[in-house]
Amino acid sequence: MNLNERIDELWTQTKAGNLPREQRFKAIEALTDEYVVTVGQRPDHTQLDRLATLCLYEEVTDATPWKTRNTERPIHSDRQRRTIEDNEAGSSPLKYISSSR
Repeated sequence: MNLNERIDELWTQTKAGNLPREQRFKAIEALTDEYVVTVGQRPDHTQLDRLATLCLYEEVTDATPWKTRNTERPIHSDRQRRTIEDNEAGSSPLKYISSSR
């Protein structure tokens, strides 16, 4: 099984609720250590990005609308960030109406 397939398997186990955070961290560390020993270099940036996102699975998948209010440093997906920006006051250009007639 190649590295991408093993990362996919970690994702599958995580999504199924079979890989709690502490076990997931250990599995990710073991996988990257094994890869470095076998290949002689770190995984490429896309694989490391997938593993980093997997580390933050609970934060990234938290769809709670109050996440920004209830968490000191919330992590948002790109979609969540766009939604927040679209709904924030002042995110669109203001229309000025002249008061002089």
